[in-house]
Amino acid sequence: MKLIPIFKNENPYYVYGLDIKIDASFSIDEGLILQNQSTDPLMLFSWDCPNQLKPLCKSYSIPNSNNKIINIKYSQYSSLLQDPDDFLNLEFTLNIFKDKRSSNRPITIKLNKSISNDSKQNNNTKNFTVSKTEIDTDIDLTKFIMIEQNRIGIEDLLFQVTLLNQNLSLEKYKYTWNIPHFKSDDQYLNGINEIYLRVKQKDFLNGVNKIILKITNPTTGQNFYTTYDYEKGFPPYGGNCRVEPIEGYSLLTNFNFNVENWTSSSKLLIYKILFENKSKILFDLSNGGFTSKVFNTQNLPLESKIFLQVTDVYGFSTTVPCLVNIKKNKNLKSLDSLLENVIDMSNKLLLIEIYQTNINSENGMNYKIIDESINMLNIYFENFYLDDFLVNYEKIISTLITITNHKLKDENLNNLLKILNVILKYIDSLMNDVNKIEYIYKILDNLNTIIGDELKSRIYYFLKIYKINLKFILKK
Repeated sequence: MKLIPIFKNENPYYVYGLDIKIDASFSIDEGLILQNQSTDPLMLFSWDCPNQLKPLCKSYSIPNSNNKIINIKYSQYSSLLQDPDDFLNLEFTLNIFKDKRSSNRPITIKLNKSISNDSKQNNNTKNFTVSKTEIDTDIDLTKFIMIEQNRIGIEDLLFQVTLLNQNLSLEKYKYTWNIPHFKSDDQYLNGINEIYLRVKQKDFLNGVNKIILKITNPTTGQNFYTTYDYEKGFPPYGGNCRVEPIEGYSLLTNFNFNVENWTSSSKLLIYKILFENKSKILFDLSNGGFTSKVFNTQNLPLESKIFLQVTDVYGFSTTVPCLVNIKKNKNLKSLDSLLENVIDMSNKLLLIEIYQTNINSENGMNYKIIDESINMLNIYFENFYLDDFLVNYEKIISTLITITNHKLKDENLNNLLKILNVILKYIDSLMNDVNKIEYIYKILDNLNTIIGDELKSRIYYFLKIYKINLKFILKK
């Protein structure tokens, strides 16, 4: 598994007089794909700085999880660097480390001359100022406009304006965005006149898409234009999912999934083997995905739809069916035996889900499985870790949906409400994915269906105790 250094902004440029900030927080461990590109807390960062700036980089030269962003202030570097006549290339190298692995990547930034000629004429100071008159009439904003791109959840993209001059206020100007191939104003999700442009990735064409931004100075009426080229790649294509043997027994036969011949412009592809359960939720059988061409497992559910999902580092994915006939295991071990040597909670939930497909229970979980599942989740949420929760979200939520299809003992109901309290505290992390929110509503709807008036009153009491956000509580 490789560590992949990724910069938030490739080849940025800076004006002399502004802070130098390089963000590498999008870097990933290909063996651990976290949602929304969250940084792996076990990944350590360090930087090699250009010779001129080495005295300022001592703290950044030591591997540390807090060093994902290097920030060198103008007040620090001004004593080491002269205001360049044109521009100055500065070579940085990002180093990342995790367990015994490491990786590095260089980045060159251009430090442009300051915007005020006064700083060159006055050798007694390195500071420069810009008067209000100069801002209104003399500045060519096109030299200082930078557009940054961020991903919001799975579907949306956000483009935001940065003015590379600390004396210029974003709020002062008027903005007009234009994407020439857009046919409807509704495609601009927050309108065309905001500092931030929010659009859906699916509305872009494959290939290079031109984004045009007009900035108007309301004082002078001057218009300044800049463009940003957003390249939308093609999802992976050309491959298939081949399973050997094509027939076997759940939790007994070793199945090999061959995933060769997939083509993509991305150098890194993540493969996941998924199955759709009774709640129409896709379970990840491959525990976060794999990058090799073959995946081996015995843990396949009975008579389920199995899929291969192929995703590149930019989030483009393709899903195809995997044809395999999985039969009932007549010599099935007990659930306790299956879980005996399994430590990871995610794997336990997966085995419980697969086990249920073999016992052919029309009513879902039996009470022993419910007790086991809730106790397991209760321990998990007592030591809650957001990134891990997002990775295992579907498994956890599917289990909760199944559990809430049953009448619950008092103790289980209490623990369930505690779990919901933790989840709803972090609801903002889920708001960009409609499916994730719909799953939570499904849990609450299930509870609303199975409880009587007496229990409903008690649930509202618990909601009050645990301070669950009222806009997400059970419907009356």
